[in-house]
Amino acid sequence: MDILKKTLSFLDSFVARVTKFGVILCLVVLFALLLARVIARTVEIPFAAYDEIVELATVWLIILGAVALWREGALYRVDVVTAALPKLGRPAEVAIQVIMLAFAVMLVWVGGSFTVMNREVTAFMQIDKIYYYGAIPAAGAVMALYSAAALLEAVCVLFRGKPPHKHQSDRPISKAAVEHL
Repeated sequence: MDILKKTLSFLDSFVARVTKFGVILCLVVLFALLLARVIARTVEIPFAAYDEIVELATVWLIILGAVALWREGALYRVDVVTAALPKLGRPAEVAIQVIMLAFAVMLVWVGGSFTVMNREVTAFMQIDKIYYYGAIPAAGAVMALYSAAALLEAVCVLFRGKPPHKHQSDRPISKAAVEHL
């Protein structure tokens, strides 16, 4: 059991690092391309394949950013129901997690079908579009794993009144951290 926890913890930190550095890399690529495009227009040098690279970096930026937010549970949530009706808070959390899991599974299913159907290459650089569209089912699979874990936790809280394990985020926040906010 300890090996499983260590493995899952390693995979979670790996996903965190990949999404963080992937988003940073995509932003750097986009800014570098924008700068290169401005310079190329200034000196009237044609800049080919600009759109293809921008599209690829943008797709991965959005997908990796969504995975990072999904992993952290930082997506927009409807707190009005839980604040207004505290007794519905736990069942609403389970319902939200079921919907999120269904959406992630849909991303895998529909995104995978879309990726397979659209096997083409870009006009100039001949990049296979699977590298663009393949981001959708890959991200959906990672999101589904996080959603399944969150659903398990929500169900445990609903029926047992406590989560199956203690999160790092459950630690008390220091006074300095509160003042920083």
